[in-house]
Parts: sequence; C-alpha cells; structure tokens
Amino acid sequence: MPWAVLRAGEDDVNCSIENTSIECEIVDGVVNYSFSFDVENNSGYDVTHLLVPGSVNGVGVTFASGLNSLSVNLANLGTLSSVVLHLSGGNAGEQLCIPVGLMAIDPGGGGPYECCGIEVCVELPACDPLAEEFFVRGDIDSDSAIQMNDGIIILLYLFVGGPPPACLDAADTNDDGSLLIGDAISVFQWLFIGGSPPVQPSPTTPNYPSADCGVDLTNDGLGCAQESVTCA
Repeated sequence: MPWAVLRAGEDDVNCSIENTSIECEIVDGVVNYSFSFDVENNSGYDVTHLLVPGSVNGVGVTFASGLNSLSVNLANLGTLSSVVLHLSGGNAGEQLCIPVGLMAIDPGGGGPYECCGIEVCVELPACDPLAEEFFVRGDIDSDSAIQMNDGIIILLYLFVGGPPPACLDAADTNDDGSLLIGDAISVFQWLFIGGSPPVQPSPTTPNYPSADCGVDLTNDGLGCAQESVTCA
C-alpha cells in the first residue's frame, strides 16, 4: 500500500509516537542526528515492520541499521521502545516531519500492508563542532611549527613510552581516531618528499599561519590539551 493510506486517528486506527529525543554531531563536516522515540501500537494488528522514506526535505533518513525497513515484533496494544533513526543533513531550526509506516501481515492471506501510519515531527537542533580546541594537524608539540621532531614525538610515544603529544588531534594526521606509525610517516613524507599534507585542519607551510587553524569535526575523543600560540 502507498504511504499515508491510514493516518493515526483515522478510521478507528490509533498508533502514536512518545518520548522523542534528538542528539547531533558533526562528522566530516556533515551534520548527523540520532533521533529516538517509542512507538505505541493500538492499530488492532500485530506489527512486523516499520518503514520510513529514504529522505525528507533533502535530509537522509534510515534506521540504525542503515536501512529504511526495521523488522519488529510489536503486538497490538504493545509499545516498542527506543526506535532510532539516523538523519543526515538539514539545518538548525528546520522542522522535519517523517512518515513512519507500521506494517502488518494481511490476516486474509495477502502480503504486508500498512495498518497504521504516523507522522513524527522534530525540530533539528543547532549542532556545534565537538572539539573547541583550535590546532593544525602535524604540529604535535604545539610549537607553531611542523618539523621532524613532531613525527619523532609520535614514534617515541608509540614505541618507547614517551610522553603523549601535546595535541593528540594534531598527531592524528589522517583523522581516523587513532595514533599509529602512519601518522608519523605522513609528517615525514609531507616535510621531505612532497607527500600530501595532513587532513583538515591542514598546514599550508611548516611555519603555518593562523588561517590554517581549525577544529576537529569528528567525535574521536582525542582532543588537544595544549594549543599552539598561533592557534590560541
């Protein structure tokens, strides 16, 4: 059946959304939201699947599995707690209304059909970058210059118990959330053989200007305990 064949409250059909909650983060410059809610089923049918559209007003919509269909076992008069939708894109303050279809098996022997439909609306909140420290990747000791010593600090930390870098985010030169030998190699290659610079916020020169400074837009938990003078 097509979307909105039955809407909550029509034709003696009743289903509802309760306990909504939305959180956001910025990943690789894209705003992503995690939208959770409970579904109450008073449709008169046992629900086997929930369906959502792939996008609403240009905002990507999927369940936590990455799919637009969620297999459930939701009996009539039952409640399904903590359904999670992942939303990608959108702007702060935008009102987004997402149709959620409750699918049941036709007791007459037919295929699945929408026994009840709900339109759940939410206002997208503002989402600030998770890391507020300004830094430039590759300046591991936060001395406002990228030198051979920066790569050596990573190696000493990894292999001989040296102290942690002053700025862990700066040492994570490929922004994969981990400090590995490849991060040190990346610094050496950029300095000495014309390799690619570390990822954003990237240095334009070893003695980088303040315009190169930026924040980490991924939630990797590393942080930057000591900002350089250039980025402070």
